[in-house]
Amino acid sequence: MLRIKKTESYFVPIVLKTLDVIELLASENEALKTVHVARSLDISLTTTYRILRSLLQRGYVTQDSEGRYALAANALAKLETPLRPDRNGHAYERRNIEELSREQIISMLELITGHLSRTLQSEATDRARVNGPPTARSAQ
Repeated sequence: MLRIKKTESYFVPIVLKTLDVIELLASENEALKTVHVARSLDISLTTTYRILRSLLQRGYVTQDSEGRYALAANALAKLETPLRPDRNGHAYERRNIEELSREQIISMLELITGHLSRTLQSEATDRARVNGPPTARSAQ
């Protein structure tokens, strides 16, 4: 069983890699080959290919006739109307996705990643409380 120290954060590596791919494509003005994405992000070619194919299948990226990938124009519109914290940080304001700049989209993705990380860490802490201290067998 995985035990997480309070000082450590738990991340889902494939989610972080997928967000890295989305952020890279959002920052580029041209479509990129799989190998360019893999090298730029230091992700294996196989993993990069699978991420891109998954994003393509779900409509978040497009692929041209030369096999290059770009962020789909409506990629984040698929998330409908995003919510963002107001100036006080606790209420939310609805915004139309077309109004957001690339920087705002990247910022939103960073917020989502941070929230996901905190949620997973909280769930791990809750499981640790329920399951009790690790046994000698599970600590190995």
